[in-house]
Amino acid sequence: MTTDLDDEQFEQVAQSLEHWLAAQAADDIPELVLVGLLQGYADVIETHGYVPRSWRSPESSRILESRDSVSEGRQ
Repeated sequence: MTTDLDDEQFEQVAQSLEHWLAAQAADDIPELVLVGLLQGYADVIETHGYVPRSWRSPESSRILESRDSVSEGRQ
């Protein structure tokens, strides 16, 4: 695993994420919504220790919904 900012692959992925975030903000998505989204996904990744491959499917938003319901005491 690398998180070295000099690593070419890391740099490309970071730029892609930056461009996506800027595009979302330009489309009037509030920055706090984007921050919350990133934090939610980071929490799930930290809990699992990996990026769930199920996120490739359209139902991936259910992962964050289930995380939110657990954190709020709902299930």
